[in-house]
Amino acid sequence: LDGFETHPLYDDFTTPTVGELHSRIMGGSWISTGCNGATRDSRYGFRRHFYQHAGFRYVESDREVVNRASPFEHNRQLCDDLRFHFDEPSFGECFHVALAEACVDLMRKLDRPIDSARVLELGCGPGRAVLELAKRGFSAAHGGDCTAKAFQCAAQRVMVDGGRLRWINYLEGELVAKRELGAVELGLGSSIKKEAVQFFQMPDFAAVDTQKFHDYDLVVCAQPGALGKSDPLGTLDAAHKLLKP
Repeated sequence: LDGFETHPLYDDFTTPTVGELHSRIMGGSWISTGCNGATRDSRYGFRRHFYQHAGFRYVESDREVVNRASPFEHNRQLCDDLRFHFDEPSFGECFHVALAEACVDLMRKLDRPIDSARVLELGCGPGRAVLELAKRGFSAAHGGDCTAKAFQCAAQRVMVDGGRLRWINYLEGELVAKRELGAVELGLGSSIKKEAVQFFQMPDFAAVDTQKFHDYDLVVCAQPGALGKSDPLGTLDAAHKLLKP
């Protein structure tokens, strides 16, 4: 290059790029040479062993673009709850499936039609039992817990079209296993009425707002530790007030 002269401060950078093995970018952009080379007078030496940015191709579609994030849950307590609710047990049957079946059996013994029955689970956690109750035809399957974080994975990720539930199973020490499930794997097909499934935050089970929550055919509070999240006697008393007269 005519007039080329090595700058004393950049001898170890400039000189090695001058030779038959290198090509030169004369002028550049922040994409091709970075912010330091984004000038008209920039000169940048490089070897031809990588693809250089050449331009953009812009494609526009008339289809609706759905951009849905479904990250992996990392909170240890919540991941343990998700594992209990949605992973297959090592032995025996799934607690939440068995709980839903017990509710169905009870309704049949009481001679109550399931397709018009409303059920509420207090202390629902991630909500597997609520989903199983909806699968069995309850007209309304509601779940309540002290914090919305307990059930937001099911409410915001599984119950939307194409949604997936992702979490980490903590095994031993630093060993973990990533798990993910979708609506299809959980049997939440077109037969389930998604509008029948709702989750609510209830800070105190013993003081549930009976103006908002009432006329249920069945109230369940059977998850491990659910009764102890509030005053146990107060919770049982409130459950009676939530039922139909």
